Amino acid sequence: MTANARQRLIPLVLAILLPIAAVTLLAQSRPTTLPARAAAVPEPKDVFGFVPGADYKLASHEQIVEYFRRLDAASDRIVVEDIGKSTEGRPMIVAVISSEANIKNRERYKEIARQLAITRGVDEPRARALAKEGKAIVWIDGGLHATEVAGAQHTPELGWWLVSSEDDEARRVRDNAILLLMPVMNPDGLDIVRDWYNSNLGTPFETTTPPDLYHHYVGHDNNRDWAMFTQVETQAVARQLYKVWFPQIVYNHHQSGPFPSRIWGPPMKDPVNPNLDPLVVSTINQIGEAMRKRFDEEDKPGYSSHMLYDIWWNGSMRGGPDFHNMAGFLTETSLYRYATPRCYSAEEIPETFGERHKDLPAKIPSVNYTNPWLGGCWPLRQPVEYMLTASRATLDLASRLKEDFLFNIWRMGTRQIARGEKAQGGPFAYVIDLAAQHDPTRTVEFLRTFRIANIEIRQADAPFTAGGTSYPAGTYVIGPQAFRPYVIDLIEAKRFPERRLYPNGPPDPPYDMTGYELSFQMGAKIDRVTEPFTVPTRIVEEIPPAPGGVRGNGTAAFSLAPNQNLGVRALNHLLKAGATAAWAADSTIVVQGVTREAVDEQGRTLGVVFNALDAVPSGTRAIRAPRIGLYRSHRANMDEGWTRWVLEQYGFAYTTLRNPDLRSGDLSKFDVILFADESEDTILNGHLPGTMPDAFVGGIGVEGAANVRRFVEQGGWLVAWDNAVNFAIHTLGLPLRNAVADTRPNEFFIPGSLLRITTKPDNPLAAGMEASAVAMFADAQALQVVPPASEGNKRAERTVDVYAEFPRQNLLVSGWELGASRYVAGRAAAVRVPVGKGQAVVMAIRPHWRGQPHNTFKMLFNPLYLSTAK
Repeated sequence: MTANARQRLIPLVLAILLPIAAVTLLAQSRPTTLPARAAAVPEPKDVFGFVPGADYKLASHEQIVEYFRRLDAASDRIVVEDIGKSTEGRPMIVAVISSEANIKNRERYKEIARQLAITRGVDEPRARALAKEGKAIVWIDGGLHATEVAGAQHTPELGWWLVSSEDDEARRVRDNAILLLMPVMNPDGLDIVRDWYNSNLGTPFETTTPPDLYHHYVGHDNNRDWAMFTQVETQAVARQLYKVWFPQIVYNHHQSGPFPSRIWGPPMKDPVNPNLDPLVVSTINQIGEAMRKRFDEEDKPGYSSHMLYDIWWNGSMRGGPDFHNMAGFLTETSLYRYATPRCYSAEEIPETFGERHKDLPAKIPSVNYTNPWLGGCWPLRQPVEYMLTASRATLDLASRLKEDFLFNIWRMGTRQIARGEKAQGGPFAYVIDLAAQHDPTRTVEFLRTFRIANIEIRQADAPFTAGGTSYPAGTYVIGPQAFRPYVIDLIEAKRFPERRLYPNGPPDPPYDMTGYELSFQMGAKIDRVTEPFTVPTRIVEEIPPAPGGVRGNGTAAFSLAPNQNLGVRALNHLLKAGATAAWAADSTIVVQGVTREAVDEQGRTLGVVFNALDAVPSGTRAIRAPRIGLYRSHRANMDEGWTRWVLEQYGFAYTTLRNPDLRSGDLSKFDVILFADESEDTILNGHLPGTMPDAFVGGIGVEGAANVRRFVEQGGWLVAWDNAVNFAIHTLGLPLRNAVADTRPNEFFIPGSLLRITTKPDNPLAAGMEASAVAMFADAQALQVVPPASEGNKRAERTVDVYAEFPRQNLLVSGWELGASRYVAGRAAAVRVPVGKGQAVVMAIRPHWRGQPHNTFKMLFNPLYLSTAK
């Protein structure tokens, strides 16, 4: 039989097998007996009109929330708590599920978990008594990534089982554990994806990806925000994890595992971050093996481990808890597309797990893949069932070993405090004096992110001496504490061990970033003190703004130094209030037309210093609020979303430009057009015809490129970064070359590391930056100036203003690099090139990457203002 003939048989096979499979699966998933009062407990299908996992059906966020509220109304074993609103205003809920008695006493169990996690004042006998009294607290959620649909569909059934079932396992879980079940982590995304799927159901585009991000700002990067906490969803969940409940287990569902396995889970892949407590790693391994065993007991094949997902990076939803001594982990259940079923023939199953795992067979058992999946049908109900098995296995283990989980989080916290007191694996304490900072507003933001993670920060009420240095009152100190792994990991540089797929082969890619410390990204000056000293006694709950306001008695104007990031927000607020502004020769900004009181209020609120001037300096150039156009393709570009978020956070107004706007629109209404990180091909061509509905096909095309060029030649500014620099170079004919464009991974590879850059602070485009700064280099670019071509005996000169470059030595700050000395060192990182009457500004890196590198934000902000300078 030919492959085409086999493929034609799949729909017929599907029609025969799926109803049988659905009946079998549903029968297996139901509780064996129900008490009389459980008859009033609604099942998910009573609200949805279908069983979770039904073909071509997805429950909406509203339906899921309604179901849990009805479950709450029907049972004393569940309490639904509202924990916040999503970006688009949808409710975010957590269902607390346990026995009736535990629900009534849940405040006591919260307090036990808090004491054991923080550990201070709890000795070992007290810890063992609390572990005996307490309940294991387990967080399980329906996942973050909205296209991975099974997670949110499985949570209602998991909640229904634990509330209504009277089998031995459910009773044991309710008695010994408290489940924190967050049904939907990304409420907006669930509805975006569901609406897109339903609108294309039955068409050739049924399984296509939505053309816009499935989170308003960050899309898939909502799982990259768990150290910076920029989004309201991240902040709401972090509060539950680190300040309210302190769970010992944090389980984050995903649905994008390595084919052909049906679910990937722990044990994780190497390397292990050395800052983690070893007991975190062994606990995650223990949970993973318990899940694997459960799948083998239920004869559900396809559990794989030890590949793709390492345990190094601190920034994901499951990674952050690890550095808080919680067992944070994910699983990746297999996904086809949404609720559309798919059957796989035996011939489609590969011999191994692909290029990155050629040594791992996919058809015969191994220690990492004990029961291979050899093909068959995979309707949505199957991943729902697999997730239910994994969730129940986790809850079962927690209920059986609840004292171990509770005591061990105390054991780890106590051990980490002891390591800090002995300055092992890091200093005794970190000391931060705001008066010593290049930009105090950045450092305050750094400290505030640590407080969201519930890092203990103390502030001195009097001067003190530490490590031979005197510090003033108001200095902050981060000393020994239970969550020390988190502190060390986000402050100290690290080196990711070089890993190859095979000897002398290409690099084995990490899961995400290899160097990412917020201390470097945010440019905080932090003193490391190794000798113990008496730390301040006052623990700070909230970090106030840096000292700010108006200094001096002048009445002519107010000057704003460029080193203050939050000065941008203050300036934009004042401009909207009617102020006028000018760019001075030293790159300070002179503000007029507004009262001293208004300026002082902004300064005090944001921690920004303004100086009152007796006279306006000469040689200033008038600036105003820039008219910004931001290009947005139909490829759901996360960096474009991050750009919108940063612009809004700092008070910039902007207009979104779609393909028709650039092809035929009047661009003269803008001062500057931004192109976020995106390939030249995507910008020009977008989706090909036939791959998406017609409204979302194509890019700006040659007409749009020509229109953009005319815009710049007639006086406009174009700002592009990372991959978009290739579009700028070719469209505007810039005398630049992307030095890494044609490299191969085995000769050049920097997947996500912190690199040093040198800047020219006297250049207005680098105003406010340090001469030596740090940039995130995540598969980014390096620019080389192309020498001018000869014209007869003359050379055609063209101004190329390089205002930031990668140094030739000491390039790597943290992470892993391969080939940087050959391809990046000495190359340009940011360049301005005149084009006609306008300017092109191109940057090799993303200056606002994931909202984290406040250290390089000015590379984005400065050209916006300068595009208006007259």
